[in-house]
Amino acid sequence: MLTGAIRIWLYSGDWDDVVPFTDTEKNVYKLNRPKQGDWTPWNVGDQHAGFYQTYDRLTTITVKAAGHMVPQNQPKASYQMFYNFINGKGVNNQIF
Repeated sequence: MLTGAIRIWLYSGDWDDVVPFTDTEKNVYKLNRPKQGDWTPWNVGDQHAGFYQTYDRLTTITVKAAGHMVPQNQPKASYQMFYNFINGKGVNNQIF
């Protein structure tokens, strides 16, 4: 059970052939977590960066135009995502 201070963000590049985001979604579905809203787009500045879906304490995130090595493919989006996670911000909190 995901309770208390535990927060989990699972991210996947939407071009990942090794672990496609659709596989991540299938596995999250099997956890039977309650969804909080629909898929929501997120941005880096004025650029679309992907989508995210929030569950109870779990968030799945897709990163647009990224393969298996998301930080290598999309460093700016990765930095914003990591910054927001570490600082307890929302996925779509703009830092650029």
